[in-house]
Formats: sequence, structure tokens, C-alpha cells
Amino acid sequence: MDVRESLHMKVGEGENSYARNSFFTAPSGLEDDKGLPLNRGKIYISKSSPPCVWKAYLGQFQKDFNLFLRLRSREMIQNGRMVLILHGRETADPTCKGSCYVWELLAEALSYMVSQGCIKEEKLDSFNVPYYTPTLDEVAEAVEEEGSFEAKLLQTFSISQGDEVEEDVQVRGSKIAKNIRCFTEPLITHHFGEDVLEKLFEKVTHMVIDQLAKEMVVTTGILFALKMRN
Repeated sequence: MDVRESLHMKVGEGENSYARNSFFTAPSGLEDDKGLPLNRGKIYISKSSPPCVWKAYLGQFQKDFNLFLRLRSREMIQNGRMVLILHGRETADPTCKGSCYVWELLAEALSYMVSQGCIKEEKLDSFNVPYYTPTLDEVAEAVEEEGSFEAKLLQTFSISQGDEVEEDVQVRGSKIAKNIRCFTEPLITHHFGEDVLEKLFEKVTHMVIDQLAKEMVVTTGILFALKMRN
């Protein structure tokens, strides 16, 4: 099998590909009664989003994570264990900076592309990322509700973005922008096409560098170990 078919995040469709192993989907119900987008100009939960947007994302996370746990339980032996790491958040506020950092950057860069005539505004308004950063409690509740596993360990840890102090801010910013491109390029390509990629991520790189010059962003990871119930 071609390695790109198995692992490449842009076009891979193999059993180990990103596309086949990402279990989150964008929520439904992000339009009003007339079919107009409720989260205009944004691609994820933001401070300007109406409350129903967060509720839709939370509901989708609960549904998707429940399905993920249920399917994993069918694959595991009695007393089997599973260790997982998710990107999460420390606070109850779903719009905290560490939770929305990447998506706010990307939304701003996409808005810039709209202003330059590279992307149609309605195309941006219809784009919602299949992603959610849960709290520790939301993960624990989802595990308990699904019922197949017992949580043996559940904790958060901090991840500093761009804290390699020995490197120039330009180098650090470029690295972070490349990381962002790695996991967002398939989504961008699918919705907007390949033609926008270079100009979009050039803008993202400049924005990340500007951000790092002002402050370091800290995100949160959730580490949890689950044991299969008897």
C-alpha cells in the first residue's frame, strides 16, 4: 500500500488515515428557520456565537464520543484498558482562548480571504469545523453515560504553544502555522478547494508570528485511562 494512501492527511483514505479515524463531525442545527447560518463569519464557537451554537457542538460531541466508546468496547477483551489524549479546556467557558485559539486565527484569516475576493462570504458562513474541546467533567460524564468503561485516570495538563525560547519568533511561528496546516488542510480543501491554500496559510503564518510576539498561548490536554467493565 502506498504510504500516502495510508497516512497522508490530505488525500489518505487508508485504514490508518486521518479521514477514517477522526470520529468528530460538525453539528447540525446551525441554521435558523430560514436556513440562514447562525454563526456567520466564524467556524467554531466564539464569543459572538449565540448560545445555541455551543449547545449544538456539545450535543454533537456527546453523540460522537458515545459512538466512539461503544465501538471500542466491541474490540476489547474483558478487563482491557485504553489510554487516550484529547484537546480540552480547563474552564466552563467554551470560548476561552486556549480552546478557540486555532479556530479564531483561521476564521480571521478566512475573513481576510473574503475581503480579498478569494472566497465567497456565504462559503465562509457555511463552514463549521468538526471539533470540540470538552472539559474534564464533560468527558467523565460521557464515559459514565456510555457505560462500557470505568475511568481509572482522568486529568488535564498544559501545552505551551511556541515556547522554544532558543528559537527566533519567526521560526516558532512558522512551525506552529505548519502544524495548524497539517490538521486543517483536509477540511479547508474539501470546503473551499485547493486554490486558496497557499495564500490562506501565508496569512495564518503572519498572524501566528504577530501573536507570539505579544504573548504565549497555553492550551489544555486531557489524559484519561479507561478500563473495560466486566
